[in-house]
Amino acid sequence: MYSVTERILTLLAAHPHPVTFFLLVLTGLGLPVPEDVILLAAGAVVSWGRTGYYPIVGVALLGVLVGDLLLFLLGRRYGPRFLKHRPFRYLASPRRTDRARDMLARRGAGAVFLGRFVAGVRFAVFFVAGASGMNTATFVLLDLTGAVISVPLAVLVGYVFGSNFEEALGVLRAYRWQVLAAAVGLVLAGWALVRVGRTLGAWKRLRRAGTALARLVGGYMGRRRWFRLALLAAALGGVVYYAAVAAQPLPAADRNFRQIARIPPVNPGDPFSFAVLGDNRNNQTVFTEILRRIDADPDIRFAVDLGDLVFDGEREKYRFFLEQIGGFTKPLLVAPGNHDIREGGRAVYYDAFGPFYYSFRVGDALFVVLDDADEVGFTPSQWAWAERVVKESGAAHTFVMFHVPLFDPRHRTDLDWLKAVLPGPARNWMFHHSLADETRAREYATVFRRWGVTRLYCSHVHGFYRGEWAGVPFTLTGGAGAPLVGIDPEHDFYHYVKVTVGPGGVREEVVRIPSPPFGLLARAGNLVFLHLRSFVATHVPGTILFLVFAVGAWDLLAARRGRENAA
Repeated sequence: MYSVTERILTLLAAHPHPVTFFLLVLTGLGLPVPEDVILLAAGAVVSWGRTGYYPIVGVALLGVLVGDLLLFLLGRRYGPRFLKHRPFRYLASPRRTDRARDMLARRGAGAVFLGRFVAGVRFAVFFVAGASGMNTATFVLLDLTGAVISVPLAVLVGYVFGSNFEEALGVLRAYRWQVLAAAVGLVLAGWALVRVGRTLGAWKRLRRAGTALARLVGGYMGRRRWFRLALLAAALGGVVYYAAVAAQPLPAADRNFRQIARIPPVNPGDPFSFAVLGDNRNNQTVFTEILRRIDADPDIRFAVDLGDLVFDGEREKYRFFLEQIGGFTKPLLVAPGNHDIREGGRAVYYDAFGPFYYSFRVGDALFVVLDDADEVGFTPSQWAWAERVVKESGAAHTFVMFHVPLFDPRHRTDLDWLKAVLPGPARNWMFHHSLADETRAREYATVFRRWGVTRLYCSHVHGFYRGEWAGVPFTLTGGAGAPLVGIDPEHDFYHYVKVTVGPGGVREEVVRIPSPPFGLLARAGNLVFLHLRSFVATHVPGTILFLVFAVGAWDLLAARRGRENAA
C-alpha cells in the first residue's frame, strides 16, 4: 500500500486537481484503492503548498459525487446480474451484496447516507440502491450530505498530518463514529426543522415552488436530457469551484523577508552578481524565459523585480504570478508597482509579500527598496526611514530601487504638438511616465546624490534606459514582459539587467530576450495578444464557466426556436 500511496502522492503533487477528480471517480467505480487514501494524499499535497484546501475539497466533492452517481446509474441500468461478471463480482461479493440489501431493507434511503461512512459496503449499497429503483434525486441528496461531512474531514486530516499516513488513517478510524454521531445529530435536527415547517405550512409552499421548477427543468431537458444535465452539472460545479478558489488565501506571506534570508552570504570585498527586471504584468512567455535564464546563470545570487508584477490587483492575478515564480530556485524580491495596487491590490500585495519598503545588505552593498507606486512620491515616514538606513549602513555601495522613475527619460520633442491635442490622461501617459511632481522629483534626486547612492534602479517605462539624474546614475529596466509600445531598437526591447559588484566597481550587462518586430502594427498586435492571453491564463475557471454558460444559452435559444417551428 505504501508504494501505491507514494505513486498517488507523486501524481497529485504534479497535477493536484485533475488527478484528484479522476482518481475519486475511478474509486467510486471500483478502483481497488481506498477513497480515504486519495483524500488524505490530497490533504498532504495541500500542506506542501501545491494547492489550497478549499479548491481541492471542491474538486474532491465533485469527483466523489460523479463516481457514486455513475455507480448508481450502472445499478439502475443493468441490475444485480451485472455483479456476476468480473471484475465487479470481486468488488461486491454475494456477502456484501446481501449486507447492502439488508441495510436498504432496514434503513431505507438512509442506508445511502450511512454507506458513505462504511467503506466495505459502499460500492454494493450504491449499486443495489440503483438496482432497487431509488429516486435519483434522493440518492444524490443523501450522498452529497454524507460527502460534505466526510470529504472535508479526510482532506483536513491529511493536511494536518502531512505525509504521515499511518497516523492520519488512525485518526480517521478512531473518530469516524463520533463524526457519524454528529452527522446523525444534524439529521435529527433537520427532521425537527421539517416537522416545525410542516406545522407552519411552509413546506407546502416550497413544494409548489419546487414542482413548478421541476416542470420547468423537465420541459427544458426533453430528449437531450443527458447533454443538458451535463451542462447544468458543469455550471454548478464551476460556480462552486470558482467560489472556492476565490476564497482561498494566497500561498505566501511576508515573502520578501523570507527571500532575503535565502540570499547566500557574501564576504566583504568579494564580488557577486544580481539581476534586476521589471514590468512583467502576468506575461507568460517572456517572463518565464527571463526566470529560466537567471536561474541558469551560476553567477547571479538573487533577483529583484521592480513592480507591475500583475496586470491589476485582482487576487487571481497575484495567485498566477506566485505560481509562475514557484519553480524559481533563486531568491526573488519584489517592489510594488502602480498596476499592483489597482483594484484594491495594495492589501493583496501586503498579504503576499509584506511591507512595501525594506532594506537588506549583501557583502559591502546596501539595497534599499522603496514604494512610489502611487506615482506621487515617497511618504514622509518612508523617506525618514530610508535616510536613517543609508546613513547608518556605512556600505561601500548603495543601490536604491523603486518602480516609478523620477523623470521620464524618453525624448519626444518631435511629438510635442500632441500635447495640445491629447486629453489629460493620454497626455500624461505619453509624456510624463514618471512622478507627477517634477519639483519633488528634483528634490529626491538631490538628496540621493547627497546620500552617495551608487545607482538608482526603476522601471515603469517599458524599455531600457541609462543616464544620470542630478549626478546620480540610474538604470531603467521595464522589459520583463509587459507590452512594448515604442519602436526604437536602442531602447524598446525585452530584457533584464545583470549587475556585478566587485572591487573594480559596478558593471552592468543587458541580457536581451526575443522581442516582436520593431513596427507599430506588430507592437499593437502584440499588445492585444498579451492582454488576451494573460486574461485567459489568470481566469481559467471563469473562462471555462463562461464557455459552459455560452453553450447553455445557445442550447436554450435552439430549443426555443425548435418549439416555435413545431408550433
